[in-house]
Amino acid sequence: MNKLIIVGCMSASLILSACTSNQTDSAKTTGTEISLLAGESSPSKEFDLSTDLSYEKYVTLGEYKGIKVAKVSAEVKDTEVEEQIQQLLDSYAEVGQVTDRAIVDGDTVNLDFEGFLDGEAFEGGAGQDFDLTIGSGRFIEGFEAGLVGAMPQTTVDLPLTFPQDYQSQDLAGKDVVFKVTINYIQGEKTIPAFTDEWIKEKGIADSAQAYRDEVKTQLQAEKESTAKQQEQSAIDEQIIQNATFTDYPKARQEKEEYNLRLTCEGYAKQMNTTVEQIIQALYNRTAEEVTKDYIERIVVYTAIAKAENIEVKQEDLDEFYSGYSEEQQKEMQEKYPQDEINEYLLMEKVSAFILENSVIE
Repeated sequence: MNKLIIVGCMSASLILSACTSNQTDSAKTTGTEISLLAGESSPSKEFDLSTDLSYEKYVTLGEYKGIKVAKVSAEVKDTEVEEQIQQLLDSYAEVGQVTDRAIVDGDTVNLDFEGFLDGEAFEGGAGQDFDLTIGSGRFIEGFEAGLVGAMPQTTVDLPLTFPQDYQSQDLAGKDVVFKVTINYIQGEKTIPAFTDEWIKEKGIADSAQAYRDEVKTQLQAEKESTAKQQEQSAIDEQIIQNATFTDYPKARQEKEEYNLRLTCEGYAKQMNTTVEQIIQALYNRTAEEVTKDYIERIVVYTAIAKAENIEVKQEDLDEFYSGYSEEQQKEMQEKYPQDEINEYLLMEKVSAFILENSVIE
């Protein structure tokens, strides 16, 4: 895993490294794709953690060695390799442009558009070179239907009304006009053949087989990493279930929940939704539940570190920083307090200890 991504999540490991990079299948956007710009996020907040540092006092450990979990398969199937190759070919497909007939339901059209409220353009209501499939329901009601029958290379005005329950209070229930220029209707795609000549011409690899091997190697690494994470998660779940919690470090819990919400706030604004909906889509849990799970892991890992005399030593820090330039090290040290870096490294050492002392079969 890229160290910079890891460090970017250290303030609260549960926080997204992009709020998008680790989405589950449930993290799908519905409704209009016309969105407001993110705007400003809430300011950062200071938390007094000075009385909340001895996390091991909050837990009595149960069994944490010899935990048995099922091995997660990291097998790469030929069909998965072919899917990746097909995605590559699709990205180089040449799409025909139809301009001599009217739009019908099911067409994918290329548009430029801009929305106006009381004659003034509103933020997030514009798009250029935008591909929209008519009937997909991606835009507010009436937008797609209003394009049926229109001809490419023309501009149409669509008088529409945002739903009363629309996420943006500035637009909810408001009458607007979208000025839409129809560039063309997408025609048939011409997909290139996967040949040695084509692969070399595009500078992708030395041969088709070489690229196929590269894809398989990459997928194998990804699957092994995912399998390890899933096995670690299953082990952690058992260890946490075996433990008895007397309380939680309240200030730390408040800090992590605040940071989680703060990280997701900008994305919620971009997608015209709420922070709670973003978190639910990503984790299928509430912010409180996500934070509680994270805090329990921190508390248990800290207690295990204490019990097993696991510490972060100077050589651990030296190894960690060795993969960075001096400029990157300075940037990290300015952005992240040393205790956060130390905690991250401690959690990594405890995680390795747990894996070494578990049974994966």
